[in-house]
Amino acid sequence: MNGLRSMKFLLVEDDPALAYAVERTLAESYYVSDLATDGAIGYEMATAFAYDCILLDWALPKLNGVALCNQLRSEGNYTPIILMTSRDAHADRVAGLDAGADDYLVKPFSFEELLARIRALLRRSEGMASPVLQWNDLRLDPSSSRVTYRGLRVALTPKEHGLLELFLRHPNRIFSLDNLLDKVWPFDESPGVGAVRTHMRGLRQKLRDVGLLEIVETVYGLGYRLKPAEATSGVATDINEVKVEDTDSLKQRTLSGSSQLDMVALWESLKVSYTQRIRELANLIFNAQPGLFEAAAREQVLREAHTLAGSLGSFGFLAVTQHCRDVEHILSANAYLSVQQLDRLKSLVVSIQEALAAGVPEAVVPKTAVFETVVSERLRLSLPTASENRIEPPLPVASYGRSIQLLVVGGVDLLSAQTMKTALGAISSNHHIAISLVENVAQARRAIFEAVAQPDVVLLDLSGFETLLGEDSDEIGLMREIARSPHPVPVLLLAQGASFADRIRFSRLGVEGVFQQPWRPAEILETAEWVVQKQEPPIAKVLVVDDDLALLKLIKNLLQPWGFRLALLQDPLCFWQTIEQFSPDLVLLDVEMPQVSGLELAQVLRSAPQWHQVPIIFMSVHTDADTIQQVFSVGADDYVRKPIVAPELLARVLGWSARLRSRVGSG
Repeated sequence: MNGLRSMKFLLVEDDPALAYAVERTLAESYYVSDLATDGAIGYEMATAFAYDCILLDWALPKLNGVALCNQLRSEGNYTPIILMTSRDAHADRVAGLDAGADDYLVKPFSFEELLARIRALLRRSEGMASPVLQWNDLRLDPSSSRVTYRGLRVALTPKEHGLLELFLRHPNRIFSLDNLLDKVWPFDESPGVGAVRTHMRGLRQKLRDVGLLEIVETVYGLGYRLKPAEATSGVATDINEVKVEDTDSLKQRTLSGSSQLDMVALWESLKVSYTQRIRELANLIFNAQPGLFEAAAREQVLREAHTLAGSLGSFGFLAVTQHCRDVEHILSANAYLSVQQLDRLKSLVVSIQEALAAGVPEAVVPKTAVFETVVSERLRLSLPTASENRIEPPLPVASYGRSIQLLVVGGVDLLSAQTMKTALGAISSNHHIAISLVENVAQARRAIFEAVAQPDVVLLDLSGFETLLGEDSDEIGLMREIARSPHPVPVLLLAQGASFADRIRFSRLGVEGVFQQPWRPAEILETAEWVVQKQEPPIAKVLVVDDDLALLKLIKNLLQPWGFRLALLQDPLCFWQTIEQFSPDLVLLDVEMPQVSGLELAQVLRSAPQWHQVPIIFMSVHTDADTIQQVFSVGADDYVRKPIVAPELLARVLGWSARLRSRVGSG
């Protein structure tokens, strides 16, 4: 589940591996999170942005967690704070809570416990007794990330889930488009307000599909809000009643084997990084001699042992946690090492390496609910085996593949509709559109809802009506039926005139375009093309340049199921040749590569007139201000932090693909 609930968190943690694991755990429970890697950055972000909760490490560079907590509280910032630390002494707990922390979590902790504490803290801060959010028969259970209506499962994307939870948690509040962007999108993403409207349409449609009509209403000029729960007139009556599971049984099913956080897969994605860190730790210890331990090496071992003790236990390596603490204890107490102490350190490191090589003990893998929407099925990623060392050529993806079927629905003036059909037909071949005509609304209903092949677009001719149709008219009824159907067909209207109020009314009925006399056939067909294309899966061409073969394979497995055409390039020296042959719509670049850096490739791309507008997304492990400034100074459009969080990268690529399609559609 990538990441994204209406609750936004600030994670202040300097251990990159643990931070990645926590971010991914939060994302799989629909929480949005921003990361700060030291206390000073954490303070700046906590004072600059509004967060629902802060997850705060104690031992941070520049400003420790307790000092940061004290500073925020002294300035009147009462955002709930969970202090996470390896310090488990009674005095440390008292000091943390006295500094203003709302909860205290000792490392290593299970991610299930972390999520449970977060839910409890949020309920307390919002004055909620029940963990389940409810609007009449619509239920959202944060503990399982499950949405149901009368027992029917409602499968939502992360952003749709985040929007719904936000409205349910704040039933009396009106949210502007900017409010929703701030609450549901991380600050380092920059979608436009059009993204909010798109996800709102998706949320409303999925609620309609299970029989629940509009529960979120548009307050024009202000934003969106949840309708009062007693307003049940919008509930469809043709859905069979299904018994809603009680909370206990739902919780029991949530914790069953079909619904687990895949800790083994999460560990496998981090295993190489941890193994390398342990190897470096072992080298420092095995190169040491009895006597004074060199200060820089001793400090590095102390710091690494401390962070490893806090993070590895979360994956079930409880014995490793204890070994790391023993290493930390020996070095903290002794600047000079005896032969026996050095042998003990070496023995502990060997035990750590052996435990990691054995894998994650299944008995201690924590369980939690996982993302169950369609998106999760597309994010099952696999890394290449040793034999998979060949970069595959771009994969062809089918385009729309057939003519667009446009259904013209005649009104009171059938002759006018026939004339329109003839005018459209004269140029329809230029747009790959097939035109058909029905004489009245009854025939239109059969063509739309009963025919084997449904039309792709409906053009409804209202030009014969001198006044706006009433709510009980057949034409308005048809539009309403189309909007409520499981697979609504885009509707375009021909009208003599349309005031602003008329357009608002048509928009509420899901109308995609309104044409006033005199109309141009080419404009109508272009709009029909556009409304169909924007519903199609993205078919953008993406060039990915990275010297890491495993990452290229991961990105291929992530993007290919979504219909992207891919060119994967491991050798940056072949960049220009590939650009000319592939003509990408979007480029993903690693920052650091041998021989030629991604920064240099971006400069080459921006210096070529035919490519200077192609969006560039950079990928890098570096998050320091200098690197980010360099990246954007050479023409980057976006920046994704490594290690790659699959749903985040997918969201960025889909977002840029949507912008590209909008640009084409409006061009």
